[in-house]
Amino acid sequence: MKKVGRLVLLILDNASAHCPETLLSNVEIEMLPSNTISVLQPMDVGVISCLKACFRRRQGCQAVDVADSVIDDEEKSAEDIYKVEILQAMHWCRDARDSLTQSTIANCWKHTGIIPEYLYELIQGIANVRLESTK
Repeated sequence: MKKVGRLVLLILDNASAHCPETLLSNVEIEMLPSNTISVLQPMDVGVISCLKACFRRRQGCQAVDVADSVIDDEEKSAEDIYKVEILQAMHWCRDARDSLTQSTIANCWKHTGIIPEYLYELIQGIANVRLESTK
């Protein structure tokens, strides 16, 4: 980001695991106040629920696929339907993250009310200008 001169604002909750003293080039760290309700935290507002929904959808598809083999194989039990290798779960998490769209993240931020509405309109206008100029 430093090479392209991009500045980033990183907003963190007040968890003890976060280290706001860390110096990062081109990154400004702002901490949310203590005991900030989840309504102000966009990850809690919708991003995490989108990730969970995508993950569970993949888990459900695999359960259906495995259920057929459990029915055919007498040595397998019903518990085998939901068994998942850790690597497979990690791939599902990666795929869920990759399926998040920019608009999903922006909408989660928008619903918090932290950033004024006019900024979203400005950003949308800029995005539309970029799209039209590439045509």
